[in-house]
Amino acid sequence: MTHSIAHSLVARWLGAAALSALVGCHSCDPAFGPACADIPPGAIPQPLGTYACQWQTAQAERAELDDFVVYMNEWAERSALLGPCGRAHLSAIARRLDSIPAQVMVQQSADPELDLARLATVIEFLAQLGVGDAGSRVIIGTPEAEGLYGFEAPRAVRGYTRGIGPGGGAATTGFGGAGSGMSGTTGSGFGGGGLNVGGYF
Repeated sequence: MTHSIAHSLVARWLGAAALSALVGCHSCDPAFGPACADIPPGAIPQPLGTYACQWQTAQAERAELDDFVVYMNEWAERSALLGPCGRAHLSAIARRLDSIPAQVMVQQSADPELDLARLATVIEFLAQLGVGDAGSRVIIGTPEAEGLYGFEAPRAVRGYTRGIGPGGGAATTGFGGAGSGMSGTTGSGFGGGGLNVGGYF
C-alpha cells in the first residue's frame, strides 16, 4: 500500500510539472524571486529596434547642436578675426537659422575680452547675411562635445566619414557635426558627430 501511495504522489507531481511547463508559472511571491512584470493581457511588444532608434535619435539631436558651435580654431590665431573655415562655417549656419531654433555658441577661451570681441564679430557677420535676430541667437559658452587633437583627426576620418567625392567634397560623420578642417583641433560630436573635412553640413 505504501508503494501505491508513493506511486500516486509521483504521478501527481509529474502531472503538475507538465502542466506548469505548458501554461507557465504564475507565482509572483517576492520571497521566491522577482516580482512579476506588469504586462496587460494581449500586449504587443514594440517592433525590433524601437528603443535603439530612440537612442540614436537622441545622439543625433545632441550632435546637431554642435553644428552651431564656432570653435577657437576657426579664428585667426588669438584674435577676433574669422579664418576661412570660420567664415564658411558661419555662412552655413546662417542658412539654417531660419528653420532651426538653435543658438550659435562661441567657444569660450581664457580671455573674456577676446570672447566678447568674437561674440560681436559673429553677431555682425550673421546680421550681414540676413539673420535679423542675430543679437539674441549668439552666446558664449563651452560646448558639450569633446575635441580632437590634430593627430587624431585622420583616424577619425577613416573610421567615421563616408562619401568623399573625387573632387575633395564635403565628408561629414553620420551625425553631421561641425568643425574645422584637418588642421588644429576640431569638435567631435556625440556618437561620432562633429568632424568635417572639406566643407560643412
